[in-house]
Amino acid sequence: MNNNILTNVKYILDNYGEHITNDKQLILMYWKIIDEVEISKTFISTVDFLNLSTNVADILSGKILLEIMEKEGL
Repeated sequence: MNNNILTNVKYILDNYGEHITNDKQLILMYWKIIDEVEISKTFISTVDFLNLSTNVADILSGKILLEIMEKEGL
């Protein structure tokens, strides 16, 4: 995971955190806002998903790292 992912996850949580209630929503928001994957309520572009989307494990690792940093006061 690189620092850009950590920065991007923080941006999403800071700006949209009140609307994100689970990891799936975080992942979809990341793909839509950061990766600019075409997403609607019923559709995710396969081409965008394959070519643009950030790895799910990296996004969730960023979230976990931010939680640890917050807990430790960093």
